[in-house]
Amino acid sequence: MSGPSVFRGYLHDLEATKAALSDGWYRTQDVGRLDDRGRVWLLGRLSEHINRGGNKISPIEIEDVLGQHPDVAASLVAAVPDPLIGEERR
Repeated sequence: MSGPSVFRGYLHDLEATKAALSDGWYRTQDVGRLDDRGRVWLLGRLSEHINRGGNKISPIEIEDVLGQHPDVAASLVAAVPDPLIGEERR
């Protein structure tokens, strides 16, 4: 991603900023493809695990289980920071 609405970097964390930005582009760590109709397909992530209180959680495994339910067409599991235990699934 690149553009005026993409963040400039992490506050007080130059190393994380360097890892996330490359030549002005934000590297999301998502792996995907465009099909012949211009649709984006998310295939996976370069960093696959969520750290929850020291436990490693696989978002793909959770998405796979959710996808087995007949009322679920698609799902996406992502992490958000938690000040006490690392990351929280949402």
